[in-house]
This record gives sequence, structure tokens and C-alpha cells, in this order.
Amino acid sequence: MSRTCRAVLCLMAVSGSVAAEEAKEAPHPIDAAYETCIDKDPSTAGMMACTAVTEQAWDKELNEAYRELTGVLKGKSLEALRQAQRLWVQQRDKEFDLQGELRGELEGTMWGPILFDQRVTLVKNRALQLRTYKSFLDEGRP
Repeated sequence: MSRTCRAVLCLMAVSGSVAAEEAKEAPHPIDAAYETCIDKDPSTAGMMACTAVTEQAWDKELNEAYRELTGVLKGKSLEALRQAQRLWVQQRDKEFDLQGELRGELEGTMWGPILFDQRVTLVKNRALQLRTYKSFLDEGRP
């Protein structure tokens, strides 16, 4: 294994450990608001309402992260981001369709909040990924 490859793997491992520790210490404000919301109304309807608000918040965060990233990229990098985001939106929509179909196959009200949470997870993960790319640029540029 090359020195560069080992260095990158080491950096990834350290970054993951640091991120995990930070996540333990302070949840993202959107996640904290979700937990507070659920604590106030843990019913199925309450969970669905809290999850809907949380999905909107993560979508807003994703759009803000995308806007910030497009503001610092140029040329091929900017076009690559735009293409990747278009494809991600298509994939997200297909996943949402699949989750809707799965909901029709499952019995019990618990599956609504569970599948809705999966929607949130897709959006949240993309928002965090875009934030990570932005932090790479902030840290890795002269």
C-alpha cells in the first residue's frame, strides 16, 4: 500500500472517530429539535408530524449547503457537483417511491414513522456530505 493511500486511510479513520465523538457530545440542532418534538408527542401521529418538520429542516440545510458549495466551486468541479446533485435528486425520488410502495406491503402503524424516518435519513446524509465537501475545501486550499 502506498504512503499516500495509508495517509488517506489514517485521515479517514481519525475523521470518522472525531465525528463520532462530536456526535456523542452535541447532536446537530435539527436532530435535537426532532428529539424534543418526539418527547412532547410520542404518538404515531406526533412522530409523523415531527418527522415531517425534520425532513423540511434537513432539506433546507441541504439546499443551503449546496448553495455554499456552488459559491466556491468553479469550472469542472462546479459542473461535476451540479451533475451529481441532479442524479442524487433522481435517486432520492426513486427511493421515496420505493418507500411508498413498501409502506403498502407492511402491516401496522409503526411502519409509517419508520419509513418516513428513512426519508429524513436520505436528505440528512446528503446535506452532511455536502457540508463535508465544503469543509474539505475550506481546510485544503491555500
